[in-house]
Amino acid sequence: MEKIDKILDSLYNRVIEPTEAKEQLLEDLFDVIKQENINSPLLIESVDDMLFLINSIRETDQYIADIYLNGGCYQFHLMLKKFAPECEARITKEKNHIVTYFKGKYFDITGIVEGHFEPLNDYEIDMVSKWSFAKNNALQICECPVCGEPIVV
Repeated sequence: MEKIDKILDSLYNRVIEPTEAKEQLLEDLFDVIKQENINSPLLIESVDDMLFLINSIRETDQYIADIYLNGGCYQFHLMLKKFAPECEARITKEKNHIVTYFKGKYFDITGIVEGHFEPLNDYEIDMVSKWSFAKNNALQICECPVCGEPIVV
């Protein structure tokens, strides 16, 4: 907002025609938006950056991979797409897992994955949009108080 205020101040301090002011304002605003997008710390621009993000997410909890590998894979893709808008969802030939295609590589919560994946059609997008770990898995995970091993019910 501060940058926009500076742009407006600069227009008010100049004697210019309204049409010229409108064109200049639009041009300056476009430059601000473009610069903010370039400098955004939330945009992933490389395979290494993508792997850093995925590894950071995976390291948040020992069970996080279970969520994104068992019903949450499409939601994981949508999250990655927020950080790298050019990402594309791809589906396995078995139609049971979604990966993210980015910079010539395929990713899921485990990192880079190998295999044959296809772009999704409208039917498949509708189908995978309904996938959910919470809705599709009757799991309660706790740990054994004696040995610390996970107990899955």
